[in-house]
Amino acid sequence: MIYGGPARCALFRQLVDDFGGYDAAAEYLKCSKSTISKMVHGTATIGCEHFGPLEDALGRAPITRLMATRSTLVDRETRAETELFRSAAKESGELIQALVKRLTGADRDHTEIIKEAREAHEAIGELMRQLEARGEG
Repeated sequence: MIYGGPARCALFRQLVDDFGGYDAAAEYLKCSKSTISKMVHGTATIGCEHFGPLEDALGRAPITRLMATRSTLVDRETRAETELFRSAAKESGELIQALVKRLTGADRDHTEIIKEAREAHEAIGELMRQLEARGEG
C-alpha cells in the first residue's frame, strides 16, 4: 500500500469521480467495479498501476504529490538524524584528539580538553534526548 488512510482513499475517489465514475475507471483500468469500490473504501491496495493512469489521463497527480510530500518528510527526518550522529561523532573525535595530545605530552594545558569535553557532552546529550524522545532508550 502506498499510503494508508482516508487521504489516499479520498484522493483516489476524486480521481474516479472526475474520470467519469466507477464504470469508466474500471473499464479504463481493466478491472472490475468491485475492485474500484474496494480501493475507494480502503479494503484493497491502490497501486501505482491504478492511480497512475487516472492521474495521467486527467492531467493532475494528487496521489503522486502526496507520496512525494511524504518522501520529503522522511528525507528531512533522515537528514536531521544524520546531522545529530555526525555532530556527536565529530565532537567526540575532537575530544579524543585533545586527550591524546595531553597523554602524549604535546599539550600540558587542560583548556582544550575542557572545551572539547563540553562540546562533546552537549552533542551527545542532544543525541540522547532525541533518541529517548523516540522511545529508543
